[in-house]
Amino acid sequence: IKVPLANFTLPVILTKATHLKLKFCSLEIYSSTEAEEMATHTPISAGCRSQFTTPQQRLTVSTPKRCKSATAARSAPRGRINTPLSVRLTPGDRFIPNRAATDFDFASYKVNSGVRAESANTTLSPSDLEKRKTACDRLFALKSRSSQTRLLNFKQTQATCSSSSRNTPGKYQYWSPYSSSLSTSAKKKARKVPKSADRVLDAPNIVNDFYLNLLDWSKCGHLAIALGGSVYLLDTSGGTNSIHHLCNMEADSIYVSSLQWNKSGKYLALGTSDSEIQLWDVNASKLVRRMRSHDSRVSSLAWNSRSGLLSSGSQSGQVHNYDPRVALFHKHVLKAHTMDVCGLRWSPNGRFLASGGNDNIVNVWDTMSRDTWSAPVHTFKDHSAAVKALAWCPWQPSLLATGGGSADRHIRLWNASNGRKEVDIDTGSQVTGLLWSTVHHELLSSHGHPHNELILWNQSHSNTNSLTLSRVAELPGHDDRILHIALSPDGQTVASVGSDETVRFWKCFPVDSQMAKENQTTNLSLPELSMPKYIR
Repeated sequence: IKVPLANFTLPVILTKATHLKLKFCSLEIYSSTEAEEMATHTPISAGCRSQFTTPQQRLTVSTPKRCKSATAARSAPRGRINTPLSVRLTPGDRFIPNRAATDFDFASYKVNSGVRAESANTTLSPSDLEKRKTACDRLFALKSRSSQTRLLNFKQTQATCSSSSRNTPGKYQYWSPYSSSLSTSAKKKARKVPKSADRVLDAPNIVNDFYLNLLDWSKCGHLAIALGGSVYLLDTSGGTNSIHHLCNMEADSIYVSSLQWNKSGKYLALGTSDSEIQLWDVNASKLVRRMRSHDSRVSSLAWNSRSGLLSSGSQSGQVHNYDPRVALFHKHVLKAHTMDVCGLRWSPNGRFLASGGNDNIVNVWDTMSRDTWSAPVHTFKDHSAAVKALAWCPWQPSLLATGGGSADRHIRLWNASNGRKEVDIDTGSQVTGLLWSTVHHELLSSHGHPHNELILWNQSHSNTNSLTLSRVAELPGHDDRILHIALSPDGQTVASVGSDETVRFWKCFPVDSQMAKENQTTNLSLPELSMPKYIR
């Protein structure tokens, strides 16, 4: 590197040299009088060479061997420098970044992240987009824990790379978002899951039928449960925990076979054993509408949170769609099952409708397809028993979880966009219900014989970027099989009811102090927050 002596700035040259990862630096220095004669490029000290590894080391520019005495120095050509040049680089200069304290990998990522986001391929599948987002979230989470926010650091900090990795020439360590070998400070601390129920209530006369759906929790905090021909509401809002009797069926031979709250939590839909659907205004405790189109028991109900449609599945294998807001409420008839439709769920974005039946089949209907209701877009036949447990992932709306009955005992995850099976895991027990957490990347499953317990699963990505489910905890407590489960509106508590005629409340998904602080600063309740931002 050739520079005039008057303009010579050694730290700048070192910064460029180290940036190019040069092992040696050769300097040819000229005096100011010879700056005008740079075209000749006559070297003053051609033998000057200095080996270095870090900017903190002492740099000495040595003279040629032929210049050993003062006489030789005086006889040298004009402008030649023959005395040793010694410069000590002091760390922490306020104008020069400290290379050892700067993470160039992170700085490059921060600088180019916006460019990559703009040029991202919008045709990626939802699973690939989720993998990319998870990688970014984990990267930023790791950097935030180490207080790494600057692109260039000017002082040596304690949270720097080890000397062995920085001082080894030609070797650089990179952190992978999917790597399991993270530092202890970067690893997420395992949270404690209570192994016993927080509260236990009696549920006498509950119908012990695997194919029914008799428990649901509204957005307003009302837990609805059907006990035979009666419906009761437990008000959990405000800590009152008062119980209110909503209605009774008109005849003793009629029982409630399914129930479901609408999005606002104001109306409760009831399906009965005599093939009728009733719509109740819970604030006024008034029956506002009756709808009858099935010819058999209504075993399942599901509201579309976007369009306001109400779907119902019957024992005959048909699925009907209703619009309770208009006079001609009956809209569509879906014939895709040959036996009882015991599971029915709309995706959070209102696009997909999943139905599970006693014929061991899961059907997925897409409202954006050309022939929406003529045929399902996907039919899954991997289960070997009735499929009642269905759950759509809240942070990935196209991910569907399904669970099989006693002869199957498997939980499977499906990508509704392309029909691909992502996960297949044997639970060892009859799967009666599934719930995704809205505050953690976790799935809760309820089981019947032989274990009669709740199992908490962690959903993550493996080293091959494929989805995995790992068992976190088992929550025993019921003396008989669990029939139904429901999630509280704040996403922290799960209610389970079993054939042992008890309702148990579990603190499965507590919110930690950091999440509670973020929730408080936004002045919003947790269910109203954006899912990708507050799930971890």
